[in-house]
Parts: sequence; structure tokens; C-alpha cells
Amino acid sequence: EWGNDIATENISQMYSEYISIYDINQTSAVNYKNQLDENYSLIHLWAHSWSGGHSFKIENGNLIEWFYNYEIVPAHANANFYVLFACGNSRYTDDNYCGGVYALLTESGINSFGSTHSGGMLEFPYFYKSLAEGISFGKAFLKTYQYVGKNGFDDETCHWYYGLTFNGDPFIVPMPSEIIETVANEEKYLPQRLTLCNYPNPFNTQTNFEFEIFKLGRVKLCIYNLIGKEISVICNNGLEQGKYNLKWDGTDASGHYLSSGIYICQLQNDGICLSKKLLLVK
Repeated sequence: EWGNDIATENISQMYSEYISIYDINQTSAVNYKNQLDENYSLIHLWAHSWSGGHSFKIENGNLIEWFYNYEIVPAHANANFYVLFACGNSRYTDDNYCGGVYALLTESGINSFGSTHSGGMLEFPYFYKSLAEGISFGKAFLKTYQYVGKNGFDDETCHWYYGLTFNGDPFIVPMPSEIIETVANEEKYLPQRLTLCNYPNPFNTQTNFEFEIFKLGRVKLCIYNLIGKEISVICNNGLEQGKYNLKWDGTDASGHYLSSGIYICQLQNDGICLSKKLLLVK
């Protein structure tokens, strides 16, 4: 859930739409492999790993599934950027280390960063805040190191940060993009994935949310501010698979109208989280 918090509070500052998958029975090797060719701009992975792959706990943590480096290219991984909170994934002294495969051997890969040993970057909030300023990945990486080490590096900080390394082109500036899906033959259409859109955006007095639920279960649609505080719950009910349309008038849980600004709408269903940035203009 730490990764989901980072997504809600920080990745949302850079991308208007993102998917966060954090339920223990959804974060499987099979699901990860299936997600690799979904045309994401950036993939941020939290997983126990080594240079040659990742491990994922399933069945409520009682079993482990494995994903290996030799599966990356055949899975048609097509993201541009990979942020790897995955121990040893960037150990470039090992042949075919995952960080290098993601960045250098996939057709769409541009860069990745991760650790050569058991550490990893902890200051993701600062890193994504820096990226949201429109600077390059390499510069954001450098700024984060400078921020962490502004008062020196103690033993614990060294353990986490020494060994972090960058693979690929550090001069690229990320350009967030949205995926538009077209569905043909809608008769008896049943969604196969979670989707969320809203219009108008920006909005003044009211915005409409259209979303699709791919699985029967509890659905939560809520609004957060930019510091991650939940301020309004639009829906928190059990829903059947299908399409839905709900409205929001820009008020908080107490019915008070919110001030102009950027807010985050988050849709949760079956352990998968999809978020979208909203602009309220008074």
C-alpha cells in the first residue's frame, strides 16, 4: 500500500491518469507479465527481486510466483521508463540484468533506474515532484541524490542509496499521455478492465464520471486533495460488471464547496486502483 500512497500523492502530479495495483492477490507474476504490453509511459515496480527477475507473493502471501528476465522481451514490454524498487535489479555486472533489459533491449525502453544490491530509493515523493517540474529523468535522479545527501550520508542512508544506478538515456523529459480506447460491437459488452474518464475537465459547477467495472464487487469512487487526504466519497457500494455514470458537484463530505485547484479522483475495484487528475475552476 506504500506504493499506492506514492501513486496517489506523487505520481499523480506528473500523470493525469495512472493505474495502481497493490492487492496481494492481484500483484502476481502472471498479472505483471500481462500488464507489460499495456502501453504505459512509466512502470514503477515494488517487488522482491534479484538481477535476473522478480518474485510475487500470491494466495494471501502463502505462495510465490516468479518472473524472469528472459520473459521481458517476449512479453512485449512497451513502457518507456521503469522505476525499480527491486533489490539487485540493476546489477550490471550480471549478464542480462533486468534493469538493462527493460531500458536497452525492449523496443520502447528508454531508461530505468534501480539498485545494484539490496537498497533502493526511498525519496520517491521528491523524485516525482522534481519530474513534475518538467526536468529530465537524469536531472530528477541527481536532484534527489543531492536532496538526500544535503546533510551527509549516515550508515543507514548509505545502505539504501549507495548502489543506485541509472540505465539508458538520462536526458529525456517524460511527456504524459492518455490512452483512448474504442469498443466495437457493444451489444452484450462486458468490460474486461477498469476504466475511468470525466467531463468536462476543467469544470466549474459539476463534472461527470464515466467508468467501467470489470468484476462484480465493492467499488469506491472518491476524491483526494494533492496531499492525499480523502475529501469526498462519491460511491462506496457493491456493483455488478458494467458501465456507470456518476456526477460530482465539487463539494466535500460536509457539503461545502471546494476552492479552485487540482484534485485527484480515484476508482478502486477488486484490488486495482485507477486515478485521474481534475481541475476545479471557480
